[in-house]
This record gives sequence, structure tokens and C-alpha cells, in this order.
Amino acid sequence: MKKGEKPEFSVSWWKGSQPKNLKSAGGLESALKSYESARGKLESSGSGDDAEAAEKALDGVEKAAKAATAEASKASKAKGDDMELTADCLKKFDYDKEHRWIDEHVEEGMFSDPDVYKKYLLTACKRLNSRGEMNFAFVLGKKAEQHRMALHPSKSGKALAGMLTKETGIHMFTFGVARSPESVGTDASEDPNGATSETEEEVGNKTMVLALEGKQIAGMAKKGARMLKKFKPLPFSKITLMVDGKEVRDLDDPEDTDSDDAEALDPAALTRALAELARRIPGVADLALKASLARMATQANALLRANSLADAEQRINELRTALDQAGAPANGGNGGAQETGSTVPAAVTKARQAWIATRGRVGDELEKLLTAIVTTYQSDGIAADLETRYRNRVSGVLNTLDESLSEKLNEVAGTIDATRRTTLAGEAKTIMDRYQSYVDGEALLVDLDDNPFVPLHIRQTVTATLAAVAKVVH
Repeated sequence: MKKGEKPEFSVSWWKGSQPKNLKSAGGLESALKSYESARGKLESSGSGDDAEAAEKALDGVEKAAKAATAEASKASKAKGDDMELTADCLKKFDYDKEHRWIDEHVEEGMFSDPDVYKKYLLTACKRLNSRGEMNFAFVLGKKAEQHRMALHPSKSGKALAGMLTKETGIHMFTFGVARSPESVGTDASEDPNGATSETEEEVGNKTMVLALEGKQIAGMAKKGARMLKKFKPLPFSKITLMVDGKEVRDLDDPEDTDSDDAEALDPAALTRALAELARRIPGVADLALKASLARMATQANALLRANSLADAEQRINELRTALDQAGAPANGGNGGAQETGSTVPAAVTKARQAWIATRGRVGDELEKLLTAIVTTYQSDGIAADLETRYRNRVSGVLNTLDESLSEKLNEVAGTIDATRRTTLAGEAKTIMDRYQSYVDGEALLVDLDDNPFVPLHIRQTVTATLAAVAKVVH
């Protein structure tokens, strides 16, 4: 390492400049490789998903660089100037510049599409939960599904607000600094050794603290909590406001017409109700009216898929009223089909929830094994390197057992047309076959289940869930 050398976000630079006998060098090399790959994908695609992947990879570089810096600093006294120069160099990584580069290369909006925003918000909240503090901007529409929050470790709150208003068209905004409970000394329980002990349920019930630098908007804490619940599961479900370092109460908003009960709407029940109403449409004799009713059903279905449950419920009620006024028969002229058809969305929704839970359990098992490995080798000074290698090796598991099935099952459950539903069910079965082939033939899963540290049951869990899902998807 040369004196005054500046670090680069490059594997080739690090390979040529790293000192000998630095145990954490491999971890930083792997993190830089992942970031280079993610950066290249974003540069080609400009997509919001690739931007989030790049942000996550950049966080990995920062974590690995800190570990290498700490090791080099500690070793500098015993191993000379090269280690000291390395520690000084690694402290100069310009992460803010890289974050700005990522922002500048996003061409696909992350805040207009509810599905894209939900993924963004989950990633951003997890980063806030981990980092402790990030800048934020918040725009408020009329309903929970219209509110949007942007979080960033370096971009200013004002800049975030400008980005949000431009993309959403909503000009009721504020900004400031968002903090997780630990960073302000609340909500976290600690053991005598200083380790946090939080259950998954407690993590999902944390209160996000918003230190306002912009104006306080009436009802923003209540509205923000509705938004968090609308796009759950997230690490946070409540919001506390602070002004000038002191907690303040939420201001009343007499014009707030949104309901706190909105998140209690059951999407599966609404889907069943819509399916039952759709079966009545063929019984309408007036062709023009029938076409109008079909459009209403299509609009309601689109609202359900966008998770705009309150609007979907309103549209479904309007469709029911129109059908009643038209005198459409309760079962569309086919009494035997109603009960069987109406049970399909509910069963598929349960199957989708089962698969989501299974993916969560697989992720938990992988983390459980990692904890056991790191604990075992903590005193040997190689835990950080082992963690990086482990994460790189197992990353393909959940990438292969991905969200494709849950997304496809959501389409199946939300589809009214029986023919279309059959086609989508076939596509879901193809995805399940791909998953099962991976489980049956992947040697890594055998190694994970048979590891010497903790007992895992990944293959058994996934196979059992896929078999159960296959029974109801048709």
C-alpha cells in the first residue's frame, strides 16, 4: 500500500494493494466483487430493483472495509507501516459518492408502483434498523396507500423530498432524520453482556423516530403508521415525532377521511366476494350493461392486485349494487359452480401464505447455522471471513427458491376468469417443479441439512410445503 493512496471500488485495485497476512482481505475482495457486479447490472438496466441490490452490495463493502480497517489498525504496531497505510486508505472510501451514483442511474421509478415501492420500503427500513439513522422525506396523500417515504444514508432530506414530489405529484411533504429505537435509547432490551434480545414480533412492532427539520404536518404520525401497516411486514409499525430534540404529539387533522380500520380489510375475503359477483355478470341480458359490469369487475381486480383494499371494497360494493338493480341471478345461471369457485381464491391465498412462511423459515435456518459457525470460530479471528464466505455460498438458496411462486399464486387467487386461472395454475406448477428439482439435486442443501453445528431441515420443509401447495393449485 502506497502512502496517500486512495481506495477504489474495484477488486483488481484491492488485489494489487492489499497487504500480506490480512485475514479479512478475502471478505473485502468478495464484497467488492459483489458490488462491481451489482453496479454493472444497474448501469445496464436502470431498474429500481437493481438499484436496491447495488445499495445492499455497497453496504456490504462498507461492512467489510470496516472489518479490514479494524484488523489493519490493530496489526499496525506489530507488522509495520504497510498495515497502518492500509487502515488509513480504507477509511477514505467515498460511500456518499457511490450512493449518489446509484441514485443518478435509476431510471425506473420506485415510488409510483405500489409493488415496487413495497420492496423499496422493506429494504430501506431494514437498512434504517441496522444503521440506526438515515435522512428521510415523507409525502402524504389522502389515503395510506398513497403516502410515500424515502430513506437514504447521505442524500439530504430536502433532496429526497424533491424526488418524491416529482415522482408522485404529491406536494404535502416534510423531511428530517429518521432513527431506529436503539439509536435514541428506546424499545430495545439488552442482556448483561450488551446483546439485544428481540423476538421477530417485537422487531415488527418497533417505533420509527422522525426528527423533523421541515414542518410538522397534521396527522403525519397516524398516517405514517397506516402506511407502514399497509405495506407490512416491516421492522417498524409506529411513528414518533420529535422537534428540536423533544418528542411532540401528533397534530389533529380534521380533514383526515382515511380509516384506521383500512388495514383490517381481508384481501382474500374481498377476492372471494368479487369472484362471486363476477359469476353473476353472464346472467345480465343487456349487452351494454354486461360490458360495463365486466369493466367494473376488472377495475376492482386491478385495485386488489395493487393492494388498494379500501378502493377495491368500494368498487366491489358498487358492482354488487349494479348487479342487484339489473336483477342478475345470484349464481350467474350456474348454481353448482358458485360454492366450488368461491373456495378457490381462499385456498390458494392460504397456500401462498404457507410458501412465504416456508421461505422465511429457510432464511431463519440459514441464519441460525451462520450464528453457530461464527460463535464457534469467534476467538480464532476468522469469523468475519467465514461469514462472508458462508453468505456467498448460500446466497443462491433463496435466490433459487425465490418469490416467483408467491407472486404467481397471488395472480391465481386474484383471477376471476376460470380459463385464465387454469393457465396461471399451470405456470405455478412449473415453478414448483423447478423448485423441487433444485431441492432434490442440489448438493449444497444436503451439506446444510447435515452440518455438524445445528440440525437443519431445509429439504424436508420445502418439499412438504410444495406438496401441500400442489394439492390446491389447479
